Amino acid sequence: MAKPKLRFPEFTDEWEEHKFGNDIIEHTEKTSDKETYPLYSLTIEEGVIPKSERYEREFLINKEGDVYKIVPPSAFVYNPMNLRFGALKVNHEKFAVSVSGYYNIFSLRNPETLQFWENYLTTDKMLNLYFSIATGSLIEKLRVHFSQFVNIKKPLPSIEEQKKISKFLLSIDDAIQVQEKELAALEEQKKGIMQKLFNREVRFKRDDGSEYPEWNKEKWGSIGQFLKSGNLSKSDLSEEGTPCILYGELYTKYKEIANVIYSKTNTPCEVVSKKGDVIIPKSGETPEDISTATCIPYDGVALGGDLIIFRSDCILGLYLSYLIANKKKWEIAKIAQGKTIVHINEKSLAEIEIEVPCIEEQQKIADCLSAYDEAIQIKKDKLETWKEIKKGLLQQMFV
Repeated sequence: MAKPKLRFPEFTDEWEEHKFGNDIIEHTEKTSDKETYPLYSLTIEEGVIPKSERYEREFLINKEGDVYKIVPPSAFVYNPMNLRFGALKVNHEKFAVSVSGYYNIFSLRNPETLQFWENYLTTDKMLNLYFSIATGSLIEKLRVHFSQFVNIKKPLPSIEEQKKISKFLLSIDDAIQVQEKELAALEEQKKGIMQKLFNREVRFKRDDGSEYPEWNKEKWGSIGQFLKSGNLSKSDLSEEGTPCILYGELYTKYKEIANVIYSKTNTPCEVVSKKGDVIIPKSGETPEDISTATCIPYDGVALGGDLIIFRSDCILGLYLSYLIANKKKWEIAKIAQGKTIVHINEKSLAEIEIEVPCIEEQQKIADCLSAYDEAIQIKKDKLETWKEIKKGLLQQMFV
């Protein structure tokens, strides 16, 4: 028997061991009717979401004769092969959906304990337990079958304490959801103003109220120069040394501007940034991956291999990176070549036409959009704080 480190004062009894099968009800109902039961997918990051959001190609989501399992509202879905990684989520829609017949579906005998179970079943301790009981001949195909899941025995609180914990966690989830909605609204506002600015539906004016001149269109290669990248790789990273950027980090750590440089190296590098340089990945898994750009606002950042570096004295790097992220993204995607790995080259980029306002208007556009980015980052930090608070509480509220 056990007691958590943190609990509500009215509960003092030790948690008693229970078998999961006593608290859950399996659902095995099947359907091929995707109109009544829209097809959803299970993702570790986003939960149970419409499958078309993940797989946009029609042939992947509408196979004739496929039979799916029905997931009622507030029911759990888990992937036997990926349960040990956290592939267990709740259908938060107010209607039933369908998912792959491979998944296991269950609901709770006491629906008021939903938040308790939703959080408890994906704690680090539970993920480690799933890994320990998973079976299979290959490690990448280890599965936790439903017959194993229902026979798991763990110390659990009384139903009343589960309800109290659920109500408390729901209040935290509500606070997190507010932050997520505000963040999404800010990101949507930024997207909208970017479109208006680059389509010239909205124009800045000079400080004296007069109009800026019309924008010019110039071939990218005529307004600066493309430079060769360095040769740094992951093996060159170190705890201390010169700040550096590797091409893979453009997908995971950076957006339009690299205000914070995350990596360092002690390896000598001949290719370093000049303030205002714009870097673009030279290869990626999809055309969309490489249709991105990051402005480096510092001198002396060491640059890794497989990057395209653009340097100019007549266009602001931050303006250009925002332009690429918005209006030029699909033009770059169109010139990408390859199948498994796609590539772009400097010669093709040089032919793309770039809209060039005067420097003063470029600066105002860059300032406007970077102000949005600052507000978005503040909101992300608040959201992360709430998530860390919840994580810390869960570690103490569960056994």
